[in-house]
Amino acid sequence: MLPDSDQPQYVVVHTIQTFKHTYMIPVSACTTEDPVEGAKDEVTMNAVKETAQEWLGEQIVSADVVPLSKAIEIFERESPYLSSWTHDQKVDYINSWQEQKDV
Repeated sequence: MLPDSDQPQYVVVHTIQTFKHTYMIPVSACTTEDPVEGAKDEVTMNAVKETAQEWLGEQIVSADVVPLSKAIEIFERESPYLSSWTHDQKVDYINSWQEQKDV
């Protein structure tokens, strides 16, 4: 592997996307004394299907320039479901960074 300074460089940007979700539970289905608290518990336990969601935006939390070796390390750590990909497949994916526009 080439030294970091001789490798292609990549900007790694981490973001957080925020969504507002809406859930609706009939009061008659709540089994707690306080239906609001009971409903909140049900939502926290992922026991309620959502009825709506709205995307509120995306915030950048960090951005750093890294060499290819570090970019691949991040890719592998954060996308373990693609562990069967070869090194070249990962590099090709990273290098095809632009979203495809609908024609």
